[in-house]
Amino acid sequence: MRKQFLASNFSGWKKPVLLLCTLGLFTEPSLAQNAPAPAKKDSPKKEEKKDLPLEAGRTIDLKTNEGSWLALDVHPDGSKLIFSMLGDLYLLPIGGGKAEQLTDGMALDVQPRFSPDGKSIVFLSDRDGNDNVWIMDLATKKTRQISKSKNENFQAAEWTPDGEYLVVSQGRRNLKLHLYHKDSGGGTQLIKTPETLKTVEPAFGNDSRYIWYARRTGAWNYNAQLPQYQLATFDRETGETDTRTRATARHFLLRCRQTVLCWCMEPVIITRPASLCRT
Repeated sequence: MRKQFLASNFSGWKKPVLLLCTLGLFTEPSLAQNAPAPAKKDSPKKEEKKDLPLEAGRTIDLKTNEGSWLALDVHPDGSKLIFSMLGDLYLLPIGGGKAEQLTDGMALDVQPRFSPDGKSIVFLSDRDGNDNVWIMDLATKKTRQISKSKNENFQAAEWTPDGEYLVVSQGRRNLKLHLYHKDSGGGTQLIKTPETLKTVEPAFGNDSRYIWYARRTGAWNYNAQLPQYQLATFDRETGETDTRTRATARHFLLRCRQTVLCWCMEPVIITRPASLCRT
């Protein structure tokens, strides 16, 4: 009887169980479709970089009548000069006197250059958190950022003779010449190859067609052999480059006794008697 009872009971609920399983097969997809989709996790927001985050802990007063390691430029009318000292920019009458401080604060402001009309200056500054090119209107002292780089080095910036563009030496290691409009734009790279070429110190001569600059292969290195740099030009009309000097360090030292061209760590034009050149 027990066996029959068990068999009878088993046979009595076997079908409902199978029926439930069968229904489950059909209802599961429907339940899955009606189930709410899992919420997407918000991706972490990138922290926006603000202006130079450093804040001065203290200040000091400094008075001096001389300086060294200065980057300077002379006003087009010859009345004054501009220079950088300890990361700030100053105007000074060409005959001497009291310097007018143009910039201050934690930013490192260097390499100032007067515009051809003498109304503005271009300079390099890290006031936005990275080295970049800036322009200041000398009448209002208002500044305007030109380049917007976040991870490059800048060595120098120079105005084109018409005052409309800026030639800039910038890059990560082997810096290249770039051209920016003074009002807007992202700039364009003038010299791209070879990758190992480093170009610095852009300047103009009497012919605005050519950009003069110093060039070398590779960045700075220990125990380097002189000369480190050669003088070259970039043709703004054709895009061609031409290395103008090919002498060795000894050749430059020999010529230094006869002309005003001296070769130190970089090519320098000496505007004084050649007898002052030293080997």
